Amino acid sequence: MISLLFNIVTSLFTSLLLYLTLPLDNNYSLTKIYPDNIYYNVLLIEGKIHVGSNKGVYTIDIITDELQIINNSIAGPINSKLEFNKSHRISYKKSPTKLTTEYNESVTDFLYSGNKLYVISRGDLLILENKPYKFTPIGSVRSISKNSIGFYGGVFIEDNELSISYTDGQIREFDSITFVCYNGLISYQNGVEKILYNNDNSKSSDAPYGRISDIFNLGNSNFLLISGKKTSSSTGDKGIYLFDLKSNNFRLIYSSEKNVIPIRNKIYERMNSSNQFHFVDDDNYFSLDLNDYSTRIIDENIADNITDILECSLDGIFFYAITKDNTLVQLERKSEGLEIIHSYPLDNSIHTIADIGETLFISGNNGLSLFDKSSMRLYYNIIIDEFNRHAFYKSDDNISFGSIHGVYEIQNVSKFQTTGFINNISGFNQNKNNSIEYLVILLLVAIILFFLYNNRNRTPSNQEVIFSIKRYINRNLRVVTLEILQDKFKLDYHEINSLSKEFKPAKYIKQQREQRVYEMLIENETFDKISLQTGYSITYLVKHKNRFLNPKIMG
Repeated sequence: MISLLFNIVTSLFTSLLLYLTLPLDNNYSLTKIYPDNIYYNVLLIEGKIHVGSNKGVYTIDIITDELQIINNSIAGPINSKLEFNKSHRISYKKSPTKLTTEYNESVTDFLYSGNKLYVISRGDLLILENKPYKFTPIGSVRSISKNSIGFYGGVFIEDNELSISYTDGQIREFDSITFVCYNGLISYQNGVEKILYNNDNSKSSDAPYGRISDIFNLGNSNFLLISGKKTSSSTGDKGIYLFDLKSNNFRLIYSSEKNVIPIRNKIYERMNSSNQFHFVDDDNYFSLDLNDYSTRIIDENIADNITDILECSLDGIFFYAITKDNTLVQLERKSEGLEIIHSYPLDNSIHTIADIGETLFISGNNGLSLFDKSSMRLYYNIIIDEFNRHAFYKSDDNISFGSIHGVYEIQNVSKFQTTGFINNISGFNQNKNNSIEYLVILLLVAIILFFLYNNRNRTPSNQEVIFSIKRYINRNLRVVTLEILQDKFKLDYHEINSLSKEFKPAKYIKQQREQRVYEMLIENETFDKISLQTGYSITYLVKHKNRFLNPKIMG
């Protein structure tokens, strides 16, 4: 009896200690579930992840998370020598992170390794990843600012919805006034929305000033407007406009050859120090004098087909740019002008670069990549999603990116260890593993007196099935149908439509296809390319182009 009480007290103390040393971390997201076998325990042995199951001993690939059988003669739990563990007993543990209801209260083993967490619950093997960002699901985010967001279906400033249903350009906040560059221009001040220049990108729109994409504050009610290529007006110019808010006057001060690409990062510092605005047009480096609004070429042909550029020092020596052929180039100013000193080919359709400190972020249609300036190393597609052009916002040491699925926010970028994340290195979690091994030995002895392992139901939750269906739809958007989904996921018509009141697969397919068409039309993609990605015929796309371009009409 005394021995039993001693064990109980030891158990409670150990459980409390384990609870205090392993705080719940809700940044972990589920990446994979293996429900087909009965998994007993997971161990880190000589740098490799091993799992004991009723079908044998498996290893887990730390990159792909795939299982590989290494010994099918041992069925059951294993020890550190990869032998059958006769002393192993099933006991419940407090979940190290928040799981779905069916898994959260039935965890029997878990292991931290790098930025991944391996959990065994109800006999299933769950693999989770601690990603260095927060994700907020919102449909197709096109622009972000401190208090505003523009996405597919609406533009909101401090939770107030504007009259326009979308924005293709930037939202900029200046003191008490906010501007939305939606092709046209809207101001928002003291709760009042005012259309300063109307351009809804339709055939009926006059659009004399082209498509406004960005705005910069010069002070004294004056602003610079960046105007891109016009698409529907027989009149109208593209380039840089001087805009007077008081008189609502637009004055063209620079007419572009191709498109004006502001050289970002030091814009306001340069305005304050030398009263200049620097930009690239047709691969030439220009300076706009803000006193007389004259322009001069500083450097010619600095790189081929530049699509975005930023500078890293106010002295104009170091720059990074991306080009139309998906290349990151590093430029340095030398005696003869700007020269490309390094180039890095990228494997996705990139369109936007931004940086904080030594970390350069490169977003594109296939993902978000990182470039470490110090080590000059590229890390491809650390987040796989389709990101929107120039949809990012920097605030102090945080940066957010908008994709077709929502907003990714990375906090404390200066403390963000790129190589540690990419290579799955986490000293904190590795040290934590050693403590867990000793604590779990004591915990198993006591908890077995109170809990029994039962109710082994390994059916994925509805939320997990919906997640898998959405992922399958997005990867097979051109050909996917409701019938294909029923066959793929072994669900009949009633079952697949009863997973959730808020989710109907056929409606989701239609929404995603129409959204993809809208995105590609805005980017002036050809009907052939749009048809290949969405499955709509070219005839149908041509006939309904205006409907696709107006999100309020789209059902």
